[in-house]
Amino acid sequence: MAELYADCPSMRMRYLFHLYRLHRRANKHSQAACCQLEMANLAQAQMAERMRRGGSHEDQEVTTGYWTEGFYLQCTELAAKLFDKDLRHERAAWCYKQIIEVLEHLQEENAHALVRAHSKSVVLV
Repeated sequence: MAELYADCPSMRMRYLFHLYRLHRRANKHSQAACCQLEMANLAQAQMAERMRRGGSHEDQEVTTGYWTEGFYLQCTELAAKLFDKDLRHERAAWCYKQIIEVLEHLQEENAHALVRAHSKSVVLV
């Protein structure tokens, strides 16, 4: 069913969220976690596609709340917690590793932005 929405990312995201809720209500934590990971992967793919087209991170945040690093991190963290609930600790560990990698990347981007801003202010003075 999800393949029907492959060409429409926002519809696919809605479908995955609906499926996630159904699994949560049925206490199928691992399946719900997989839905969250699919949502995170979809968000990551859309962010990469926008950046490939020349859009900025700010453009992505204005367009929709789905296609941001924050949404990716939120989905991945929830998946890790759900895997833990189902005693699938190896999958939870993998999720946390992904979160750490994204946070490290964001920290590097912020550091570069601060250096650029400082360089501009030094030139202006």
